[in-house]
Amino acid sequence: MDFDFSQEQKMIREMVRKFVEREVKPKIEEYERAEMFPMPLVKKAAKLGLLGIIIPEKYGGAGADTISYCIMEEEIAKISAGLGLIMSANNSLSCTPILNHGTGEQKQKYLVPLAKGDKLGCWLLIEPGAGSDVAGIKATARLEGNQWVLNGDKIFVTNGSVADICVGVFRTGPDRHKELTAFIIESSSPGFKVTRVEEKMGINCSLTVQLFFDNCRIPKENMLGGEGQGFKVAMRTLNGGRVNIAA
Repeated sequence: MDFDFSQEQKMIREMVRKFVEREVKPKIEEYERAEMFPMPLVKKAAKLGLLGIIIPEKYGGAGADTISYCIMEEEIAKISAGLGLIMSANNSLSCTPILNHGTGEQKQKYLVPLAKGDKLGCWLLIEPGAGSDVAGIKATARLEGNQWVLNGDKIFVTNGSVADICVGVFRTGPDRHKELTAFIIESSSPGFKVTRVEEKMGINCSLTVQLFFDNCRIPKENMLGGEGQGFKVAMRTLNGGRVNIAA
């Protein structure tokens, strides 16, 4: 078996190395010290196709494979784990669940701008009493007419204070596993609130926040993957995300 990188993978590695050397390395320490989100660097990464590197080209991504994605993360994290985490949250935790579970309309409306880097995404799962135990989620979603109404807390949200589009899992009934449902949420929705930005020991350019949903209303069609499928959406999304976090 040949374990060498393909020519395409080598080209991606070289491209990312040059990007890191020219753009990231001279500036990232300023963002770290100021605990400031490096939006100019994120936008430059988007122009190289790195915000949706594993998303098919027809949805605005670069269409690269998982190994290329890991190569990208390794090269960026050599200099900035924070920037690598920002890009991971967009690729794996925002783009991928919509790619795997979204409708055609959802992919055009949300996946395409995320993959292109025109918009930024985040993932809403962990709560004060739930995280490793995903089935312990307590934040709720109830259907009222043609809208879902969301209530509750989500914590440790990467990109949460700067994201345009969030993918999150909420409880739609009492059954621990079978009544969790995933949703696509625009951060401009009424009732969407950033309540805390965490103080951390490092990785400070990647902002980690707490969000509160206070009767936050989103369209009925923003349910992702079907009612009661939230646990499956979460597990599949996390399985993919762990690979590049390791990288």
